Amino acid sequence: MTRSDTSPRSLRPARSHRLRTALLVFAGWTVYGVLFANVIRAFSAVRPRPKMWGLLIYAWSEAWVWALFTAPIVWLARRFPVTTRTWPRSIPLHLGFALFFHCVVAGSGILLRPWVRPGYHEALWETMLSGILFDGFLYLMIVAIVHAFDAQTHALRLQNQLLEADLRVLRMQLQPHFLFNTLNAVSELVHLDPAAAERALTRLGDLLRWTLQSSSQAEVPLREELTALATYLEIQQIRHGEGLRFRVDAAADTLELGVPALLLQPLVENAIRHGIAGAPDGEVVIETRRAGNRLHMSIRDDGRGFVSGHREGTGLRTTRARLAGLYADDQVLQIGPASGRGSEVEIVVPAHLPRSDGAGRSA
Repeated sequence: MTRSDTSPRSLRPARSHRLRTALLVFAGWTVYGVLFANVIRAFSAVRPRPKMWGLLIYAWSEAWVWALFTAPIVWLARRFPVTTRTWPRSIPLHLGFALFFHCVVAGSGILLRPWVRPGYHEALWETMLSGILFDGFLYLMIVAIVHAFDAQTHALRLQNQLLEADLRVLRMQLQPHFLFNTLNAVSELVHLDPAAAERALTRLGDLLRWTLQSSSQAEVPLREELTALATYLEIQQIRHGEGLRFRVDAAADTLELGVPALLLQPLVENAIRHGIAGAPDGEVVIETRRAGNRLHMSIRDDGRGFVSGHREGTGLRTTRARLAGLYADDQVLQIGPASGRGSEVEIVVPAHLPRSDGAGRSA
């Protein structure tokens, strides 16, 4: 059984997140204090109006008390959620908590009054009653914000889980498609060239091993994708002979960027099957380059050329769906004629480091 990593390095991101959250809460209540002081001054019946600096000190003293209470209130909101099943118990509890926090805020105001509001006198019962509705509103507002945030987070989590399930289904469709096509290619060699068929089966085993190892990852480094593609290209070259040539021109600054596993293989397969299959020779060129925060990949052949209106097969349809699932509208897959002759497929995706859970990092 492995123990969780509790080293200072692993705890640093969590501490940093908590510190940022605390600073945001403090800043938010500070802004609230400024607004509250302006409201008091605008509606003050005292003439001349109280000095703004004194009102700010008074408003901040109350706002910062609420800042200290925010974390406990958030905990209470999550500990006692208001749902269709729990509201008969949760609502009275929250009303009681709201009354409790009002008493604490009012009590702290009474203790701080000699320093933050000198010369102001108000009976204890007036102090306790005057702000009960407003403090109750503040408490319930925090509870409502927590509920709305958690509901949105839950919805996004469910959406991500559905997206990951869809992507897994698409990949499960692609893997048998790839396997059957590759086995068909190898089977043609069994009687014609048993030695070549044996070499192809060995390389196919290497390719399937990599496919299984990467099956749990949403993305892999482009370096790994190109290594797996080289194995597939070797199988195709064994099948088609030396007349089939391949060239990979990958820019060094693209090799560690993330791409979906088995992204390029179905596109190269299309270039071979529909572009140069049956010809005495032909070349497929795979190029990758980076332009700013975009990764550009292209597969180009010098075969028969692009046929407008050609129906897309399983591999291409699945590739489009996977790209759309991972990157939504932030991706491009275009097919058209290459310069000179042949066809070209271009893919553009965000340039980022590989991600395993749908949360990529910019590279």
